[in-house]
Amino acid sequence: MNNDVHKKYGSASRHKLIVRIVAIVLAAVFVLMLASQIFLYALAEDTSDIDALKAQQESLQAQAEEYQAQLDALAEEQASAVEEYQLLEEQNQVLANQIDATTALVESYEEQIETTAQELAQAESDYEDYYELYCQRASQMEQGGSVTLWEAVFTSSSVTELLTALEDMNTILQYDNDILQQMTDLEAEITEKQASLTEAKEEQEEVLSQLQTEQEQMQANEDQAAAVLAEIEDNMDLYAQQLETVTVECSDLEADILEAETLAAQQAAEEAARQAEQEAQEAAEREAAAAAAEAEAADEDDADTSAQTETEEESSAQSEDAGEETSSVDSSADAEDDSEEEETSNLLGSSHSSSNSSSSSSDASSDASSSGSSSSTSSSSSSSSSGVTGSDVVAYAVQFVGNPYVWGGTSLTNGCDCSGFVVSVYAHFGYSLPHFSGSLRYCGTGVSYSEAQPGDIICYDGHVGIYMGGGQMVNAFDTEHGIIICAVNTSRLVAVRRILT
Repeated sequence: MNNDVHKKYGSASRHKLIVRIVAIVLAAVFVLMLASQIFLYALAEDTSDIDALKAQQESLQAQAEEYQAQLDALAEEQASAVEEYQLLEEQNQVLANQIDATTALVESYEEQIETTAQELAQAESDYEDYYELYCQRASQMEQGGSVTLWEAVFTSSSVTELLTALEDMNTILQYDNDILQQMTDLEAEITEKQASLTEAKEEQEEVLSQLQTEQEQMQANEDQAAAVLAEIEDNMDLYAQQLETVTVECSDLEADILEAETLAAQQAAEEAARQAEQEAQEAAEREAAAAAAEAEAADEDDADTSAQTETEEESSAQSEDAGEETSSVDSSADAEDDSEEEETSNLLGSSHSSSNSSSSSSDASSDASSSGSSSSTSSSSSSSSSGVTGSDVVAYAVQFVGNPYVWGGTSLTNGCDCSGFVVSVYAHFGYSLPHFSGSLRYCGTGVSYSEAQPGDIICYDGHVGIYMGGGQMVNAFDTEHGIIICAVNTSRLVAVRRILT
């Protein structure tokens, strides 16, 4: 009987100790699992954000390389355009020199023609004077007639003198005829020279007219080349500005990535330190529980020894009293077993309740967030005069999540870029917006982020998306991720524009 009582007390003590140890171990395992899941989720979320930032940075880097390639191509075109412009300028200069030389030649011909005209007028005047003198002399000779001849015959003292007189008269007449002939030839020569000069002048004037026409055409070509050169320079300035914008965005993303990585490392270190502290605390609690269990076991052993002594002293008592005592001890042991089992059940139930409470709290928080977002969407969503609400815009936009990103595209199914996504979504509701992220930040009405409603346009420097509420936005992110839903990065926010009024 005493051995039975001792065994029952010993088994009850060991059972109680084992149950407590099992309960502590299960609670510790549950806490560790919950903490590790939370840590892994937070780390995964940070890693996903960092990967998304890196992907966006790679996309911007690809755009920068494309802009640089276009700038290099434009630089080659500019070199060709400059060379063509210089060649046209040189040809124009040659034509200008030819025109100057031809103009000078025409002026020289005009001067020669004028001089020849003066010579011709003088020759005609001299011819008329001499012809008049010749007529006067011939008239005088005719008037003298035979008288003069007879005078020569009768006044001549000899035949020689008569012949001499007749020869002199003939010489005078021949001289007059020669002078008249020379003057006639001179007049004809001057007239021919004048005609030749006039013809040469007309030829030079025709050459001058042709040169002037060529100069006008060449000037037009030069002006066109200058316009092409100016257009290339404007395009180079535009691409240089875009390249500078993308470079700045890349720098901003690098800073964001560095900040995110630093924050993730800090969070990981803090979580590791917290987990190490928690593990140390749990180890200390386990050691304290084990020590307490050992002390309790020792006390129970002492109590068993005392009970055994008392039992031996009372062994001479009546058997009925011993039976009653045994019955009482059995009832007490059963009560202790029931109490121990109830304590274990309560501990496990508390652990399970804690898990459910944590899960319920998380779910409640998620439900509250979702409910708040839904409430915000339904009650705060702006609506237009046509009845379109921000919720309608968001509901239509999220249908295309997962579709590809194509730079410059506007197709919601086959591919679009960030501004093409916003433009195409709003085009579905009859709104015409510019396909450029820099222009979208000036569309509609500007509001603060704290006043942002579903359907508003979230504007970064070089990127745009549609606000969904609850700090989320749907946007065409990049070529790797396509159209996705992500959190609004308020550190890069430059504007919030409301299209629906």
